[in-house]
Amino acid sequence: MDGPDRFDTELNILRALLLQAIALAQRDTSIGEIEALLQQLSDYVWSNQEHRIVYECLRIAWRVRTMPLRQEMASKATRLGHPDVDWDSYFKQPDESFVVADLISHLKSNSL
Repeated sequence: MDGPDRFDTELNILRALLLQAIALAQRDTSIGEIEALLQQLSDYVWSNQEHRIVYECLRIAWRVRTMPLRQEMASKATRLGHPDVDWDSYFKQPDESFVVADLISHLKSNSL
């Protein structure tokens, strides 16, 4: 997978994960779905530094969940030394509807 396709796929995964995480948090349901998806990405080497930061902040914030996800993630990013993440680009609706697990599988199989 080349640079632009990989960048877009990573961004779409993060957007879809965040939307799913917000929906699950609002319903206060099991964290298992998001945890499983995050775990699938635990060994992935992100092509974009900001994408890696967003992923790491989501992993941390999802476990803590003491405030709304976006606020929690921004707080974590600042503590990690990355206060300038463009959160609006991540917390927007993806251009298409995606099955996150399929995107992750596609990304990992094409980035070896």
